[in-house]
Amino acid sequence: MSRDRVLVLFLFLIGAAHTLCPSVAAAEVLIWSADAPFAEAATIAVDFGATLTGVTALEAVVTGMGGAQHWVIYQGVGNPTGSVPYSLTLACRDPGHDDSLADASAWLPLLKPFADSFVFAPATDWTWLQDGAFTLGATYVHAPFPDVPMCCGTGYTLPVVDHIDLIVTCDAAVPAARGSWGAVKAAFR
Repeated sequence: MSRDRVLVLFLFLIGAAHTLCPSVAAAEVLIWSADAPFAEAATIAVDFGATLTGVTALEAVVTGMGGAQHWVIYQGVGNPTGSVPYSLTLACRDPGHDDSLADASAWLPLLKPFADSFVFAPATDWTWLQDGAFTLGATYVHAPFPDVPMCCGTGYTLPVVDHIDLIVTCDAAVPAARGSWGAVKAAFR
């Protein structure tokens, strides 16, 4: 076999192997963490410190203590009492806007420690996360009371979020100050 034919055969085999086994680009994973994030306010500012392209997922790992809303049915004698749990909803927003861009929700246990993973579902797509910054709000809503007359709340213990890790998965993350050359380059990748 001539040298040229060997070279052509070699190049053909490399091309066939590349077609059969395409290379997969590695995703980048960034983590933003905070202790007692909602201790002072129901909304916090989150900034991954990078311009993000090709965002595919946003998750939160949350640990804390579940709460309870207590109720009583006033019926004169032997007033039954009980408690219902709270749900925690985490909502991502653009600073200064009320529309939720992505949210996730879960029911928490009654007055017990919890460690839950929240997977955010975007309202439309992940393009709003390109600058890597948003506000994160926490909302607690208790389950319904029994559907009987004269049932009302008697007190509550709100859930407490001790720690949160926000995890974003994207194609590329370019550490850059807002409006810098890095942010401009990342927009055209």
